[in-house]
Amino acid sequence: MIVLVAEVKGSVTIFEVEPLQKGYKVKIKIIICFLLGMLFSANANDTNDAFEMVLIPGGTNSGTDPDFGAYSLTVGSFYMHSKEVTKEQWDEVYNWAITNGYTFYNSGDGRGSQIDQPVNNIHWYDCATWCNARSEMDGRTPCYAIDGGWICDTSKNGYRLPSTDEWKYAARGGVSGKRFPWGDTIDFSNANYRGSLTLPYDLSGSPDTSPIYHYNPTPYTSPVGSFAPNGYGLYDMGGNVQEWCNTVSPDPEITWHQRGLMGGTWLDYANYMRCGFDGWGVADDASYTRGFRCVTSEWHFPATFLYIN
Repeated sequence: MIVLVAEVKGSVTIFEVEPLQKGYKVKIKIIICFLLGMLFSANANDTNDAFEMVLIPGGTNSGTDPDFGAYSLTVGSFYMHSKEVTKEQWDEVYNWAITNGYTFYNSGDGRGSQIDQPVNNIHWYDCATWCNARSEMDGRTPCYAIDGGWICDTSKNGYRLPSTDEWKYAARGGVSGKRFPWGDTIDFSNANYRGSLTLPYDLSGSPDTSPIYHYNPTPYTSPVGSFAPNGYGLYDMGGNVQEWCNTVSPDPEITWHQRGLMGGTWLDYANYMRCGFDGWGVADDASYTRGFRCVTSEWHFPATFLYIN
């Protein structure tokens, strides 16, 4: 008898495959389900259980955006943080990094003492440094050449920032042709942003920031994961904080150190929340509206054992 044993976050699942006179009778459906379960439950105990990564399946998302027209995004498979990096998560890696040879320009801020708020007031170089430090903490190969022009080697298994195409593909959550990750209209039940009385797709009926989170102290960020996820299980792909990306601006009038900033913020109007909107920012400009999430090319699967009797 062959016994497949899978351990997923402390629970154990056992699959038995009955033998035949010559070889083993493999129940294909069971094996396929087992492998898919491994693939989609890939939440590892690396730096912290809270660093949950979700699979973004590679492919092409093409369609007609209501504001930006025809588009086509093609990416390979990768894993992405389901939520924006929190101040607590930032501090865990940052405190390790500064005692292990890493240097940051900014130490990062959060909203008051709320540990589930997204880290902010960090620039692109801080995020890339943090990704390298977290990679080293987890025994991975860092992606960024900090002393080599900040080139990102995406073939490494460390953590990095997504490209703008990866981010936009992930934000659409497998749905084509929509204005936002959830549909074509927006209100304060969808995201943390600034309302508008002039944008026809903004149904908030307010010209101000979200009344749910508009209280001292600033910034008026919301706890990560406060709104429903998109089709890939990603939270806050519109609003809360803008997210740094790797891509350098293609505009020849803009210097090379302009990097992608996607998703809009708690302070931005709904037009910045749109999936097809390209935002850019000076890489060494930190702001209380800017944060990030990481991606990686591989993720640890649940422990799996094969027993043959």
